[in-house]
Amino acid sequence: MRYHPNGPKGTASGKNCLTCHVSANLPDLPFHAPGIVHSSDIEDCSFCHDQADNHGVSALNANTPPSISGLSVTSPVTAGTAVQVQTTVTDDMTKIAAAQYQVKKGTTVVIDWTNMTPKDGRFDWSSEIVNSSIDTSDLLGIYTVNVKGMASAYKTNFALPYYPLNGQWSGVYSTQFTVKQPEGYDNGTVYGTLGVKLAGAIVSTDTGISTTTNSTGFYSLSLVNGTYHLTASKEPEYYPNSSVVVTVTAFTTVTQDIILTAKPTGNITGRVTNK
Repeated sequence: MRYHPNGPKGTASGKNCLTCHVSANLPDLPFHAPGIVHSSDIEDCSFCHDQADNHGVSALNANTPPSISGLSVTSPVTAGTAVQVQTTVTDDMTKIAAAQYQVKKGTTVVIDWTNMTPKDGRFDWSSEIVNSSIDTSDLLGIYTVNVKGMASAYKTNFALPYYPLNGQWSGVYSTQFTVKQPEGYDNGTVYGTLGVKLAGAIVSTDTGISTTTNSTGFYSLSLVNGTYHLTASKEPEYYPNSSVVVTVTAFTTVTQDIILTAKPTGNITGRVTNK
């Protein structure tokens, strides 16, 4: 205990850090502030609380829970791209001590409560912007991110520093983010008779994704990894072309031009009369 900066001094026979810092107060890792579960070697609460060395702390219900505001998350992102989470934790009475986030997919916990980092590098203000980066390498779909913050608890002696991670947690605030599969591009130009670039041609995949060529006959399809059968058409002048196959790899571009065959034309003649 002689290493404790503000707590008991000297050496206590048979005691160690875990004598007081025995259990997490909720999920307070890695700090393990005094929690509600105590080891069997403590028979008297005053051993830690209300000692003459001012190691005592006020009751949890003596504090007002902090508030959460400005929760934001980058979405959507491609799998493998980090999701950035940021929020502000504020308390009217004391400094902010901690903030954590949790990720769930439906009712399943994907990432359990994990510490967030204060943007200015230290928890030393009553209002802290906190953030975190979520690895999405193994994620795909729609997720909920929950955040919460904790205020410090007062020491019995208000002139002395606060005890971090022994205050109250805020409520849990939530928002959603989406992780998409990585995609590549199939780009090309649709041509007609004599190399004419066809504007307004429709290019579609066998998976139901489609686009329309621009004024220069150019098209672009954003597709996940896979092999696709393409169909290009421009009615009524050209026959559809369903013979094109492309293989798309994420983060790369494949170029595939498509040629349409013109339908034969003829002349219609006649006379228009009234009744």
